[in-house]
Amino acid sequence: MTDPICADEPDGRSPTVLIVDDEPAIRELFELWVGERYPVITAGDGETALEHADEADVALLDRTLPELSGTEVAERLDREDQCRSVAFVSAVEPESPVVELPCQEYLVKPVGREELLETVERLVALSTYADRLTECAALASKKAALESAHPAGTLATDSEYQRVRGRFDELLAELDRLVGRFDSTDYRMIFASGAFAPDGATG
Repeated sequence: MTDPICADEPDGRSPTVLIVDDEPAIRELFELWVGERYPVITAGDGETALEHADEADVALLDRTLPELSGTEVAERLDREDQCRSVAFVSAVEPESPVVELPCQEYLVKPVGREELLETVERLVALSTYADRLTECAALASKKAALESAHPAGTLATDSEYQRVRGRFDELLAELDRLVGRFDSTDYRMIFASGAFAPDGATG
């Protein structure tokens, strides 16, 4: 198993996992497993899940939820750009074509601890990559503007430029580390989401 993604978000918090299942025993078991590595939020229905979506980076969704289905929840998350990475964890076999389902992973119950944790690690990596990429693109634009407006000698002693450059270099290193975890499926997810790397982000 890969090591957990421990990097904090820009606001200082760790990646958070939302577990949504109408069976209390399954919620408790998944919370026990995932909670060893990440903060966890649980919900027993779709409406409660949506109320907490802004707090989560990864969601594990059952598809057969009361009133609002897991598929409807995932569609809302996708439409409203909440919770970047979603996995269905369901006893319902995926219908064809599974590629059209609003999720990055699909696990069929029963699911073991190792399989669930490996899935969460990949989804956290994808979510973290997308967030870091957005921040990196913004810093690249700011860095370029400063370099265009000021001579190199001035920038060498400019605290704001040095802060931007330092954080930019940190992000490039983290993006490289995250990319090392990805396979061809992960790359397809990244490009499908529109998260294209700025020049040099993974070089």
